[in-house]
Amino acid sequence: GINYMLIEQESRFGGAEDIETGETVVRFGGEITDYFSSELRLGTTTNSAEDGVATFKNVYSVGGLLRLRKELGSLTPYVGLGYMWSREKLSRAGALSGEREVSDVAAAVGLDVSLGEKLGLNIEYFAMSMEAFGSSINRNGPSAGLFWRF
Repeated sequence: GINYMLIEQESRFGGAEDIETGETVVRFGGEITDYFSSELRLGTTTNSAEDGVATFKNVYSVGGLLRLRKELGSLTPYVGLGYMWSREKLSRAGALSGEREVSDVAAAVGLDVSLGEKLGLNIEYFAMSMEAFGSSINRNGPSAGLFWRF
């Protein structure tokens, strides 16, 4: 599947208190049992946060989730728990720029809606709590996307 996520996170870089970015995430998954599935996620920022002087984005994010789900006809609600890595990049005009890699536990709660035998819609709220450099950074936000069953 592919999702677009609206991510909000607290800023460690100074300036605004919150940073908001748009990210595109590709999801590969498979069913383990009737109640469990696994998922690999690969993402990148497609809509950077800018304030005129600095640009913030996530170069990449990668991780996996184990999802507990219950199929109810065409609706499949789920909760997921896993671990994610992300590489952040801050670019400032005429000043120091930098990149940092952060990682921590990730969680999701969502709903898959079947639109046919193969095609479906995914709606989700994602959260990742990062403990890096002595400060707690919470990345979270809603997402929506499409998936295809093979």
